[in-house]
Amino acid sequence: MKKLFFVCTILLSVLVACNQRNPGPFEKAGERADEIGDNIAEGKNPLHKKSTLEKAGEAVDETIGTDNRR
Repeated sequence: MKKLFFVCTILLSVLVACNQRNPGPFEKAGERADEIGDNIAEGKNPLHKKSTLEKAGEAVDETIGTDNRR
């Protein structure tokens, strides 16, 4: 069961990444504005950029319906 969950999570992550291959400038600006808002809500420096691993972890959390933000 754990293997199936892991495989499904990886496949879903790949599909999400493929859908955002070539975002336009407005899409990028909107995502950055959302990121700044999240940083403020979490008490971080507003201009902190999330690493690829942070983004992947949030995508997995969003996919399985959990929210582990601190």
